[in-house]
Amino acid sequence: RRVHGAIDGKLADRYFTTSTVVMMGAEFGRLESASAALALEQRVFLRNREIVEAHGGSAVEGALWVFSNPESAIEATVEIRAAIEDDDEEIPLIGFGVHTGQLLVVPDTNVHWGDPVNTASKLGEDLAKDGDIFITGAVYDAIEGSDIAKRLRFEKRTATVSKVEIDCYRVASVAHKGKGAAKKGSAKKASAKKGSAKKGSAKKG
Repeated sequence: RRVHGAIDGKLADRYFTTSTVVMMGAEFGRLESASAALALEQRVFLRNREIVEAHGGSAVEGALWVFSNPESAIEATVEIRAAIEDDDEEIPLIGFGVHTGQLLVVPDTNVHWGDPVNTASKLGEDLAKDGDIFITGAVYDAIEGSDIAKRLRFEKRTATVSKVEIDCYRVASVAHKGKGAAKKGSAKKASAKKGSAKKGSAKKG
């Protein structure tokens, strides 16, 4: 047992870090065409990865991102949500969960394990809806007084997910449009294009 404990301690010292994890919940599988769903998922995940990396994070999976600090995690998440809402296609987004804690990450592998992953998953896939961003109390405490915290408002919640009670906050920002926003944006763009075409033909006549 002592040897096992010593090995565990060395692994923990080497691979456990305090990280902020973001989990994005989405239902690409509900789209009628499997090929269209896959193409859309890959396009969205690629764009998400670029935003995550621009904020110093890493996309360990398409919908799972790891950051060294919570401010960057929330900055990236808000930006990704805005990009999804402004997309020409309707993206079946559920929402996002964010949690900070001890995470086991083994470099050059797909190993990422710990409470931040489990909790972020519960918030982003089970609790969130219509693009909600939920953060845990640990994240809220960590960003208190920061620039990003001053630009956002937070609604405190206590949620029970999978029989686990979680103290969390729903993040609200001016940019969040909510359900149906992507469709509205597309309709406006289509209408603008149509109007331009009419003007062009009128001049031609």
